[in-house]
Amino acid sequence: MEPKRKPEELQSPEGRYANHFNVGHNAIEFLFDFGQFFTEGKESLHTRIIVNPVVAKAFRKVLDQAVKAFEKEYGTI
Repeated sequence: MEPKRKPEELQSPEGRYANHFNVGHNAIEFLFDFGQFFTEGKESLHTRIIVNPVVAKAFRKVLDQAVKAFEKEYGTI
C-alpha cells in the first residue's frame, strides 16, 4: 500500500477541451463520453468516464451548484 501523499504532491489531471458529450447508462453504471463537435457535423470523442449511480447523482448535484454559482457571478446562461 502506498503512503498517503499531501495534496500539494498530487499531480493535476490532464485537461481536455470538450464542447460535446453523450450520457448513457446500463443497469449498474453511467457512461459520460466527452469530445469535440466540429462544424463539418463530425464529432470526435476523446474521454469516457464510467461511474456508479450514486456518483452520477452526486455529479449532477455538484454540477447544478456550479452552474448556479456561475450564473450568480456572470448572469443567466
